[in-house]
Amino acid sequence: RALYVYRNGNPIGRAAVEIDGRGSLGDHVYSLLEGTTDRQSSLAPGRFARRWMSVTSGGRSVPAEKIAARLRINPEFAQKVYDTLQPGTTVIITDQPVVRSRGNAAILEG
Repeated sequence: RALYVYRNGNPIGRAAVEIDGRGSLGDHVYSLLEGTTDRQSSLAPGRFARRWMSVTSGGRSVPAEKIAARLRINPEFAQKVYDTLQPGTTVIITDQPVVRSRGNAAILEG
């Protein structure tokens, strides 16, 4: 299992990810909004949680922090990713198999 980070369609990061809990994560798409919440980020401890908008075609959305709370990634990598995210960033979360190109190397490693 892995987390991939892309900027403008180009891969800039890759890290191992562990999924806590039982059951499938499903498929989720989120878009980063401006600002933060008053809660701590579950992915980047010590930082405020970001504000996310769920984008769904299935009519059933799950809050981003509920999904993020099940993910475990390298804390240093999480801090780097946190700093690179800008409003409008799209995040796709799925536990389904994906195909990735081996042609481009990631800049951030976790």
